[in-house]
Amino acid sequence: MREIKFRAWWRDAKLMSDVTALGNGWVKFDVAVISDIPGHTYEVQVLDEGEYDLMQFTGLLDRNGVEIYEGDIVSCFDTAGGKVYDHEVKIPQFFQEIWCETEWDERKKERTNRTKVEVIGNICENPDLLK
Repeated sequence: MREIKFRAWWRDAKLMSDVTALGNGWVKFDVAVISDIPGHTYEVQVLDEGEYDLMQFTGLLDRNGVEIYEGDIVSCFDTAGGKVYDHEVKIPQFFQEIWCETEWDERKKERTNRTKVEVIGNICENPDLLK
């Protein structure tokens, strides 16, 4: 069974963080802050609906062991190791297996596995990767 966890993109601060609590229309997460007070390195932030974008962990890791979340941008590689396609992760598409469209035939689905996928960014911080 996969681990259920989330991360959130704080739109105004342009900051991504792991979610520590989730409620009906709000999220809570720890935000690293710079502080001169010894031992005080985190601030708890609660955001209301509309202030954040929520992304769920797929339960999968890329070929480098990086966790793959909804909203991540991954590069898919063919069996020879050549880059085929950059793709935004969307759930439930990634629950069990990773599927990537091939560049040469967008109607055909090429089945690939996590050893052939690499996280290169996410849709919030790096939207230009899909252009």
